[in-house]
Amino acid sequence: MMKFSFIIILIFFSTKNLLAQDNTNIANLRIVYEYKVVDSLHNNHKNAEFTLLTNNSMSIFVNTDTYSYYNSSYKPEIGSINRLPPSEKYSVYKKNGKIYSFMPIIYEMYYFEEPQLEWELIKNQTKKFNTVTCQLAKTKNESGRVFYAWYTTDFPIPEGPSRFKGLPGLVLEVYSEDKVIQYTAIGMSKTTEIIDNVHYPISTHLDKKSFLEKREKCINNPNPCLPQSTLKVYFNDKPSKPQYFDGPLKINRKTLMD
Repeated sequence: MMKFSFIIILIFFSTKNLLAQDNTNIANLRIVYEYKVVDSLHNNHKNAEFTLLTNNSMSIFVNTDTYSYYNSSYKPEIGSINRLPPSEKYSVYKKNGKIYSFMPIIYEMYYFEEPQLEWELIKNQTKKFNTVTCQLAKTKNESGRVFYAWYTTDFPIPEGPSRFKGLPGLVLEVYSEDKVIQYTAIGMSKTTEIIDNVHYPISTHLDKKSFLEKREKCINNPNPCLPQSTLKVYFNDKPSKPQYFDGPLKINRKTLMD
């Protein structure tokens, strides 16, 4: 059962309010999602929290720690220089009807425009999340992987977690057919936060096909994908050895979104 904290939000929101803000980067709705990955191949379960900030024309979907790390006024100072980047660097940014995914390959960030998903609305399938009634929809990504989404027209905005957008209402839950990947809304609130892209230090643009091809090459042979540097780091007057992978990365491809 979802731990919803937005039951009374329907009192404060109307369709007019939800659709009022357009061509602005001020959000009017903040949804928090729990992200689950069940990797039975490596007996590894992962949980993370993502935030969706949205209005009628823009949105950003990002791990809460990632957004704070890259978009805050953080400056390395004494006592904080060992702060490590968050592990979930992935984000999705929507503007002017286009959806852009930012994804890492090992240590490097890349971004690409996402093709619009085509949805099949499934009739006579409903589900209650507290007081909110949801309907079921189905889609396939470019690799043929099937995902299901529960969406509600009580919030008539075509938004949802990750790239799962374009339905007649807000997506509250989405999961892969094999149940390996799942996003579930656990909270919602009004907000006036700024919708801003994540300020990664460096991100390289590719089309999606090229990104998937590069990722597959790096999974099979990661060493050429490691950052190349002439910088030498010494420990006890001895140079550290460069990182080296002995064989392909141990990745269950079902845990990847595409």
